[in-house]
Amino acid sequence: MVPVTLSSEDEITEGNVYRVSFSDDENDKESVFITCLGIECLDTLVKSHYINIRETPKWVQEGVARLMIVDKIKGVGERHCSQRNTFYLFHD
Repeated sequence: MVPVTLSSEDEITEGNVYRVSFSDDENDKESVFITCLGIECLDTLVKSHYINIRETPKWVQEGVARLMIVDKIKGVGERHCSQRNTFYLFHD
């Protein structure tokens, strides 16, 4: 695996980074969009669009739930500092 980091600190996380964002559309607040960032994304089973958070993989649900409380958790991911509906999750 290729080491990937989003942090400005010297901490490196193994695996892929997934950008998880929620729709800004007033008529569709529940849609979830996921983009895999990394070399090993070709083999991912994660879809790019889900109709709501309950349809996403369990690790996405848990990661987003944790980052709703704390903006950054080592080994889990980070919440975007200005786009509060965007999260970056680390996953193998």
